[in-house]
Amino acid sequence: MGHHHHHHNNCQHHHSHTQQRMSFAFWLNFIFAIIELVGGFYVNSMSIMSDALHDFGDAFSIGIAWLLEKKSLKQTDQRYSYGYRRYSTISAVLTSIVLIVGSSLILVESLPRLFNPVQPETNGMILLAMLGVLVNGAAFIRMKSGSSLNEKVLTWHFVEDLLGWGLILVSAVIMKFITIPALDSVVAIFIS
Repeated sequence: MGHHHHHHNNCQHHHSHTQQRMSFAFWLNFIFAIIELVGGFYVNSMSIMSDALHDFGDAFSIGIAWLLEKKSLKQTDQRYSYGYRRYSTISAVLTSIVLIVGSSLILVESLPRLFNPVQPETNGMILLAMLGVLVNGAAFIRMKSGSSLNEKVLTWHFVEDLLGWGLILVSAVIMKFITIPALDSVVAIFIS
């Protein structure tokens, strides 16, 4: 009996780590998305604003995942003999929907800009992008050790964000030296 109890503790311990990682990911994304929105607006970069929307989508989905993860840890009761595990999957689906909707909105915003481009403030873009790479890189390293489906999905979010920021950084550097304002919209569309 004692042995069995020990196993249960292990399980709980593992989950508290999951919780910590998820709350970390949530706040990081949420706060960063706000910085991005303000920054993107300030430097007039569509690609950064599209990434901000994407990050809000991430924060929203992580928030749901985090809540549902808490819920899915409730002990199995009579009604759900399987426990609440299924919630984990529901949140993965919700996340996908949020991101698809968000991306569609960005496309609607970015396409007209292709034909009527505005040159962003590239130095600000470069700074924001470097920050983006650092923040998402840290988040990715932090989440990589996760084992639940949700954490795996979240790890992919950060990989995606890293790639997005890498792209923004490259495009900002190019626009700094060559005036191709449409590049910003192209990147925004690509991120979407």
